[in-house]
Amino acid sequence: MKIASSSFEHWGEGADDVSAFILCGGQSRRMGRSKAALTLGHNTFLETAKQTVVNTGVKNLYYVGQKGCDFVDDVPFRGPGAALINALAQFVRFSTLTTSPQPKERASNTVLVLPVDMPLLTPELLCVLLKHARGKRRSVYFENECFPLVLYNVKHLNNKLQALASINESPSIRSILKAIDAESIETPSRFKPSLMNVNTPDDYALIS
Repeated sequence: MKIASSSFEHWGEGADDVSAFILCGGQSRRMGRSKAALTLGHNTFLETAKQTVVNTGVKNLYYVGQKGCDFVDDVPFRGPGAALINALAQFVRFSTLTTSPQPKERASNTVLVLPVDMPLLTPELLCVLLKHARGKRRSVYFENECFPLVLYNVKHLNNKLQALASINESPSIRSILKAIDAESIETPSRFKPSLMNVNTPDDYALIS
């Protein structure tokens, strides 16, 4: 598959050191049906999210959610914060433990996180966020938004997030951002329409 010219490599860093998590395990109570299965054009939201990540140049992609995902929630429906912490713990554990005698590939230490219900996200937007994370050497997100976000130095962050989970089994994304001292960056005006969450049938009607 040809990678779009806006790929992360074009923005100054090889994409092999980045992994991506797509959060797709929510209850979708306000929508009344699975948001991952909603369609935009000819693709489902899940397919759209995958293609957006692929077009950044990131090749290591993982689905986070219910049965059938790469990282399955240990307790379903505790919110995106709990799902993210659980997935990150599994990711770090699997990247450091192996029963294979073969050398393991170097594990990604930067993770791009996006939810399945933001189908208007663009590769350019994600690349800008990734570039800021690399330049600042810290986790970043756009101001006034929880997603998408980039987790930088995930092996170090995992310890902080496990401590947070030990006192709050359903932490908010805001509390996660605070716990890891993530930095908010200004949202370029051209990206603001792309940061729309599709949570309700009315939201969906706006883009259908």
